[in-house]
Amino acid sequence: IRFIGLDGVVRASGRESEIGNNLSQDPVFQQLEEQEDIITKSYGNFLATQTKETLVESYRKMQDYPLVIQVGTSQDVLNLYYQHRTISLLAASMLSLGIVLAASYMLSSLRKQHKEELWLRTFIAHTPIVFYALDSYGNFTLSEGEGLQNDGSQGTRREVGASAFAVYKS
Repeated sequence: IRFIGLDGVVRASGRESEIGNNLSQDPVFQQLEEQEDIITKSYGNFLATQTKETLVESYRKMQDYPLVIQVGTSQDVLNLYYQHRTISLLAASMLSLGIVLAASYMLSSLRKQHKEELWLRTFIAHTPIVFYALDSYGNFTLSEGEGLQNDGSQGTRREVGASAFAVYKS
């Protein structure tokens, strides 16, 4: 990271040996000079070749200050970052797709269950049968149907919680 004055002199840097150096011939200033409107477009990037590796350099002119901030990283490091980012985005996309598919399946199952329950309730309400369920103690947990009218009870529902042994003693 470097802070460079608009005169090309390095004001601050991660390397103390660079402070005070004149970088007015650096590609940063060449690109700034080539830009037609330096006020609105005051950023960019370029490749800089050093002895062993290629660096990707980016810069931005600070608004209201006579400074340019320059950062750089190795192209190998940047490529590694993009590989990890691509893998992470792919994993997140696959996970999101799985969540959407699971939610769609659950909604479809819920609609199907609601439709089947509506059909069953309509069937029970309009046929002379009794649909019931008992718990392990012999108490009604469900008792519905038109058939309840035929066994002498009141209405189409028997009171849930009543003992089947007490209701049908004989």
